[in-house]
Amino acid sequence: MHLFPRYERHVELIGLGEKGQLKLFNSNILIVGAGGLGCPALLYLAASGVGRITVIDDDVVSLSNLQRQVLYDHDGLEKPKVDYATQKLSKLNSDIKVTPVCDRITIENVERFITAHDLIMDCSDNFKTRYILNDSCIKAGKTLISGASIYYEGQLNVFKGSDLQFPCYRCLFPVEPTENQAPTCSESAVLGPVPGVIGTLMAVEAIKELVNIGTSLAGSLVTYSALTGTFDKVVISKNKNCRACNVAYG
Repeated sequence: MHLFPRYERHVELIGLGEKGQLKLFNSNILIVGAGGLGCPALLYLAASGVGRITVIDDDVVSLSNLQRQVLYDHDGLEKPKVDYATQKLSKLNSDIKVTPVCDRITIENVERFITAHDLIMDCSDNFKTRYILNDSCIKAGKTLISGASIYYEGQLNVFKGSDLQFPCYRCLFPVEPTENQAPTCSESAVLGPVPGVIGTLMAVEAIKELVNIGTSLAGSLVTYSALTGTFDKVVISKNKNCRACNVAYG
């Protein structure tokens, strides 16, 4: 394998270089959700040379997905997203290994997925999965990168399960919304490029965490508004009564 010619633009970066690229190639990440957020994250992480990627999703490609889920096309309609994504990513970069899992994250199976990977990316479209991943990453001491998008807006967080001085997802959203209170992304309108913006930023943060460069977003919430073309970054506080990162583990 000719590792560095493909990634020479990375190798030239101060702070990343050959050592950083090798870290990426030796990394093993889990991406939960192969939809609007997962597609751009998968594309950029595969192209960047993250050596092993597991993608889990139980959905199939539908026509309405094609407005924003940029990995897919008409040839993939009605095929499992993870299988078609793996096929496309393997053509993009034959150096890496992508493992498709046509399933959903549940309380029963989450532990084996979390413990088997260096870093977890929550590209899911529902709150139940988000809370399961948050709690499991805290128990396993793993970093969780979480994104969301709806309408003309998106948001991004990094939660460090290995460092509980930082807040977790439950600190930010203590109470899980009901289905009526919070429709899923699949049920709500969204401007096509918005999840692309957030998913790409998630890939950036994943590379930063894996290589240990730059400043982590842990302890912050980044929001994006397409209508105003602006980003905001605010500090989020740790909830002293959080039942995930304080009561149970503090």
